[in-house]
Amino acid sequence: VENFRPNEVIVKQGDKGDSFYYILSGIVKIVICKKYDLGPEEGEISIDKYIGDLKAGQSFGELSLIYGTERSATIISVTNSTLIKINKLSFDTYVKDIFETQLKDQIDFMKICPIFHKIEKEKLIK
Repeated sequence: VENFRPNEVIVKQGDKGDSFYYILSGIVKIVICKKYDLGPEEGEISIDKYIGDLKAGQSFGELSLIYGTERSATIISVTNSTLIKINKLSFDTYVKDIFETQLKDQIDFMKICPIFHKIEKEKLIK
C-alpha cells in the first residue's frame, strides 16, 4: 500500500512499466505529453494534455505489464490517495489473465463494429 499527497507523480509517461495500481481512496489524473515539431527554426515543443480522472475502485498500469511497453501516460495524485501497488511478478501470477481476457473481449467487440474494421490491433489496444 502506498500513499500519495496531492500533485505527486505516481507513474511517468515513457518509464518502464514495472507495477500495476489499484486505487483504494482518492483521485488521480491522467496526463499525456504530446510533442510537436515546429520545424528547424522553432524546434520541438511539448504540451501536456489532461485526459481524465480515476477514483477509488479503478486501476491503471496493466497494459505496460501485459505488453512490456513504456508507460503511455503520467498519473498524478489530485487528492490524498491510497493505492495498492502490485509488482509484475504478482500481477503475472494473480491478475494478468483477467485483464488479458477483458482486453481480448473489448478488441473482439470493436472488430465487429464497422468503424473499427480497418484499424490495426495494436492501435485498438492503445
